[in-house]
Amino acid sequence: MDVVKTNISELGGEIKVRSKVGSGSCFRLMLPLTLAIIDGMLIEAGGQKLVVPKAQVQEVIKIEEGAITAITGRKPYLKLRNEVIPLFTLEEDWGTITKTIKSGIALIVRHNDHTFAVAINDIIRQQQVVVKPPTAEILNKQGVMGTTILGDGKPSLIIDLLNLYSRHLRKEIAMNRETQRAA
Repeated sequence: MDVVKTNISELGGEIKVRSKVGSGSCFRLMLPLTLAIIDGMLIEAGGQKLVVPKAQVQEVIKIEEGAITAITGRKPYLKLRNEVIPLFTLEEDWGTITKTIKSGIALIVRHNDHTFAVAINDIIRQQQVVVKPPTAEILNKQGVMGTTILGDGKPSLIIDLLNLYSRHLRKEIAMNRETQRAA
C-alpha cells in the first residue's frame, strides 16, 4: 500500500482510507485532472516500445513486397490502393539505424487532405494508457505527447504522429508542388 500511496502522491494526487471493523475498508483515490487516459497501440519501432494514440491511426496494413516506390533524393512512397503516399520510419526518426523497408507493417494516418504511412516493426497490443506530462528532458522533442508506465513497470513515450511528421509533410507537399509546376 505504501508503493501505491507514493506513486499517487508523485502524480499530485492523494489517497484516503476509511476502515470499519467488521465492514471492511474503503479506499478513495483522488487524481489530478491533468492525467488523461487514451486508447493506444503499443508498438515496437527502433528497438523501443512506444505508444501511438489509436485516434491518429486510420488503418494498419501489411506492407507487401513491391509496394514501396523510391524516388531519388526523397523519402520512399507506399502504393496504397489507388494512392501513392509518403512512407516514414519511426526507427529513422528515433536515431536508430534502419534497414531498407521491403515489407512489414505500416500505420496509415489521415489528417485533413493528407495521408501518410509510418513503418514499424510490430504491434504488440492495444490498451488504454494514462498520459503523464513529458519530463523536462523530452519536453521540447518534436512528436512526444507524453509518457506512460506500461504494465511491466517500464516507461514508454507516447508519440504524436501528426506532430512528429508535420514538418516532413510540409516539405513533401512543397516538393510535389514544385514537381507539378515543372511538368
